[in-house]
Amino acid sequence: MKIKSKIAWATGLILLSAGIVMAGIPPNVQGTVIEVNEGLVIVETPEGDIQAFQVDKTTTRKGARVAIGTLVSADVNDRGHANWISVMLSKDTAKTKLKDKPKG
Repeated sequence: MKIKSKIAWATGLILLSAGIVMAGIPPNVQGTVIEVNEGLVIVETPEGDIQAFQVDKTTTRKGARVAIGTLVSADVNDRGHANWISVMLSKDTAKTKLKDKPKG
């Protein structure tokens, strides 16, 4: 293989790897926060299941503050610790969207 072909292959693999990393890990927990207590977040999933997980200073937070009533998604490991948590819809945003909906 010529040097240009090797460089092209290496560049392609690097870009593919970067794309996979940039896409991120999909969440394995999504739901509405029903309780927050000293690093423990409890959510109700759309299916009605209750799931609890720990957040701490190592958890990456995205979006608004996690509070009761916010819709969140999180990547939770098998030990019940959230690697990251993202607020998808805050209580204030939800209220604003409901007020903005046309009546009728």
